[in-house]
Amino acid sequence: MILRLVLIIFFFSPFTSAQNQISIDYLNNALKLNYLFIERSLNKSALNIEESSGKIFFNKSQLVVEILSPYKERYLINKTSIEIHDLDLDQKRIIDLNELNNSFINVLIHGIKENSPHYSVTNIEAETIELSFYDQSNPIKFFFKSGHLKLIRYTDSLEVEHGIELSLL
Repeated sequence: MILRLVLIIFFFSPFTSAQNQISIDYLNNALKLNYLFIERSLNKSALNIEESSGKIFFNKSQLVVEILSPYKERYLINKTSIEIHDLDLDQKRIIDLNELNNSFINVLIHGIKENSPHYSVTNIEAETIELSFYDQSNPIKFFFKSGHLKLIRYTDSLEVEHGIELSLL
């Protein structure tokens, strides 16, 4: 009897886990929530880890990132530009997104599309989605735990590894 139960669980578990995979729509919805974050960056060439923390707010027209430590900064990101406010130095500058060409920011602003000409989407595990870019940019991984987006990992163009831990506000 116990052997039969173990066999049933063994044979049907792949189907159960496939049904519980995070969908692209679910990820896009999770990317539009408000979060507290801790971001850690590993610079392999300098052999140091930097940490920052803050809040991420999404609204219909823009993404607002407030860095609370180590420096106070605010980033207002919309479909065309990033407005950067250094609150400690009371300075502001605007960068055109077309000049930046940053895959990570593009995904945050435009969302993830299943049939994108720029990347492929893969469910690595039931609660992990990876974007692999066709232009050889480094992939972005989204990790969920108990159905909640908890971590985003990517390596930028300068080969600095980033891990962004998220907690819902």
